[in-house]
Amino acid sequence: YLNCSLVSVGARLKLMGHTVTLLDFNIDRYGDPAIQETLRQSDVVGFSLLGAPYIPAAIELSRKIQNDFPGKVIAYGGQTIENISRSAFGKLFGNSKNIKQIVGDIDIAELVDAPIYSLPNPLSVSFVPVWEEIDPSHLRKFMRHEMTLEVSRGCIFECEHCAARKAQKEQFRDAKIFEQDLRFLAQRAKTLGITELQFYASSLDFFQTPSRVGEILCILARVQEEEGMRIKARCLSCMATFLHTRQVIENWIAQGRETYRGFQNFSDLLRRAGLWCIGFGVDGADESVWERLNKRHNKSSDVPKCIKICREMGIRTEILMVMGFPRDEKHTLWKTVMNSLRYAASSPLVTLRPYHAKMFVPGNEGWDEEIEEIMVENPQLFYNIDFCALGSELTDLDRLHRWIGNLAYLATIIILTPFGKCNAVPLLPQGERGIYGMIAKIFNRIMPSDR
Repeated sequence: YLNCSLVSVGARLKLMGHTVTLLDFNIDRYGDPAIQETLRQSDVVGFSLLGAPYIPAAIELSRKIQNDFPGKVIAYGGQTIENISRSAFGKLFGNSKNIKQIVGDIDIAELVDAPIYSLPNPLSVSFVPVWEEIDPSHLRKFMRHEMTLEVSRGCIFECEHCAARKAQKEQFRDAKIFEQDLRFLAQRAKTLGITELQFYASSLDFFQTPSRVGEILCILARVQEEEGMRIKARCLSCMATFLHTRQVIENWIAQGRETYRGFQNFSDLLRRAGLWCIGFGVDGADESVWERLNKRHNKSSDVPKCIKICREMGIRTEILMVMGFPRDEKHTLWKTVMNSLRYAASSPLVTLRPYHAKMFVPGNEGWDEEIEEIMVENPQLFYNIDFCALGSELTDLDRLHRWIGNLAYLATIIILTPFGKCNAVPLLPQGERGIYGMIAKIFNRIMPSDR
């Protein structure tokens, strides 16, 4: 997995004249002499965390680096780190002056002792200089798996349980730079004997801004056809914005707008762009639940509409169904399970991706000082707020509600998985101390990854 956040920071630093080396401990061995030498020579070792469950491993890694390379500056960033208070970060990582929390550009500037105005705009920087530095064997491994396609940042909606950057206007990468980077990957893939590139778009709501997403889709189609490289891309979208953008782009194509010249309709554009799967955030039974989650843009009638349109276009529909919210009642949980089964049965192209609600993760409305202090006291508890994990006493104090929520979550997975209709696997909360925690950790390690 090629972490686009690290690549983006690396590209900005290279443009400022710094030497950047990208390591991946999924591939590289920490104890390898070459890796040890790279770490020894580096002024700063930076990491980007993909989620809260990575915090315990990050703490252990920082201790190992500090022990092996005393005085080494270590920097941690990423969405999870950005949303933890400075005091909590210090407690988690030992209050060392050599371990830095990266919350924004001012922290990056201080890290490299540069004025903040000297940092390039992250949305206008090409990633090619960093990709060129990656060992061809590593790059080939990255390209043989799904990579992040950084398209945009931010989302205008304010869903209560979402921890991403929200309530802000979506910002897009420079289109020319985006196309330049995509062409580089296509051309380099061919030299490495790869015939297909797979991507997951970074957009929190891919279809939120019709004019910009239309431009992105046209670039994907153009690069795919001109470079002779097959591209498969999937994305996440709100149902309302998908339906709106479809209508807008259909109208533009009918009007003969130059951007869409050569495309017959919206379906033709998506097909030639290589978009094969759209994940829709349903997350609950109906409007009664969505209202309480500040997810008012969802409408029950939009679910079958999106499924039908995607089926007609030959695009897989992935229904993201977060369940077990504290405000979920017995009847709404039952309805959530029944709706999930009904959606899955409505089309051969529909799959479910169920998750168990975690109402406090760094960045969402449930995260506060009290919760943060509990997590700091036992960092292993960060494992328990993985969305794949069953609800625990930490996440839901009401035992009956917790068990009913877990039952609904497990029932959805157990019923749909044998039919190839479920793309998620459940994990046990493994943050507790003692024998149970050990058993849970072993169980989670043998579980297959989400598909």
